[in-house]
Amino acid sequence: MRRTDRRRPVWPHGGYRAKKVSPPNRRFIRADILEVFEHELGPFNSVISAYTVHHLTDDEKGALFAKIFTGLIPGGRAVFGDLMVQSSEAKALKIQAYVANGDTKTAQDIEEEFFWLIGAAVANLSQLGFLVKTRRFSDLSHGIVAEKVN
Repeated sequence: MRRTDRRRPVWPHGGYRAKKVSPPNRRFIRADILEVFEHELGPFNSVISAYTVHHLTDDEKGALFAKIFTGLIPGGRAVFGDLMVQSSEAKALKIQAYVANGDTKTAQDIEEEFFWLIGAAVANLSQLGFLVKTRRFSDLSHGIVAEKVN
């Protein structure tokens, strides 16, 4: 017989789940990404988003980037990891390639989702005043780091 403490959830491998504790000087905010900057939260050192922004249209992405720029302190960074392609033409080629390889499910997902267009996003972020760096993680996943330089 095994005794468990019912007050603390047990992970499937038998260990206890650690209590969630935010690191000092950090706030984790769970909210609609387009509405979070409407709250009086003060300036941010960084904004981190993983696989969220591809659900936004291009116009919504532009509005979000502007809100992030306004909310960041000088030298602050926005870090994104998401589904991205270089351009509309690259997106069409990806869809064709996945169909040709028999992966129609992924091709359909690429067609239906609002994948970031890296060229457009970099231009938009740069125009706002960000210094932008990109990195490819996989065929469809990329990262963008946008630093507020003023």
